[in-house]
Amino acid sequence: AAMVRLGSNLSQQGRAGDAEPLYREALARLRRIYPAQHAAIAVGERNLAKILNELGRYEEAERLYRSALAIREQLFPAGHPNIASSLNGLASVLGKQFRYKEAEPLLRRAIAIWEARFGSEDLSVAVGYSNLAYNLAGQGRFVEADPLYRRTLAIRQAKLPDGHPDIATTLSNLAANLDDQHR
Repeated sequence: AAMVRLGSNLSQQGRAGDAEPLYREALARLRRIYPAQHAAIAVGERNLAKILNELGRYEEAERLYRSALAIREQLFPAGHPNIASSLNGLASVLGKQFRYKEAEPLLRRAIAIWEARFGSEDLSVAVGYSNLAYNLAGQGRFVEADPLYRRTLAIRQAKLPDGHPDIATTLSNLAANLDDQHR
């Protein structure tokens, strides 16, 4: 647990390269303790996949996200938020590889899970909307992305304090999307 906390701290400081060996060691220890299909393994794989995604090591990140998703789909009921989290992570690594069409249904499924579980005003839903909007914009579907960016902004403005960086990021993404539409 201490390695994961340190790895998370390093990652939040923008030091993903320093966090990677800690997450690798944590996952190796989990694999020695638990069976392959244990929830703790899925968490360890997801943590390492997130760091690898940040480092641009997409193939390994994708493999780990897929494994974590498979474990979670086996262990949890279909509408569990941990499945949505894994879907979102996998969609992220696919999007960074410009595989938007493959990522889109994963994002839509994650959003459906979060909406059913937490309601349409939850911050996790806003993350899903934002990621889907970015995905659609990446496919050149700017008009479809626009209401998703606006919905993300509305949720974040209602739930987060003024000046929060997620609000600024959403405004920037919305502006870029409008610019792409020459509006």
